Amino acid sequence: GTPKEITSSFKQKILGLKADNMYALLKDLNAYDDIEDAYSFGEYHHAIMKENYNKEALQNYLEQKDNKHLIIKNIEPSIEDSFMQLMKNKSLTDNTDEHR
Repeated sequence: GTPKEITSSFKQKILGLKADNMYALLKDLNAYDDIEDAYSFGEYHHAIMKENYNKEALQNYLEQKDNKHLIIKNIEPSIEDSFMQLMKNKSLTDNTDEHR
């Protein structure tokens, strides 16, 4: 499909997050239950959110973890986000493929 078709098929919410210590922030994001996946994406980390996440609870958690100057914003899925999800899902289904 076209890039527009691919990104419009991306149903999950994506948050862009930034803080003073980006490495610590990414570790905290990956430890949070309501985040399906988190990865570095340029200036911001992208977090793929589970369906019933609470943005305020996430912000409180990250502030308790001492993330300074925290910025959280909604992100429109890009073709790269779709690709990252496709690769993650593919690696989960390919783990048993030993016939090559």
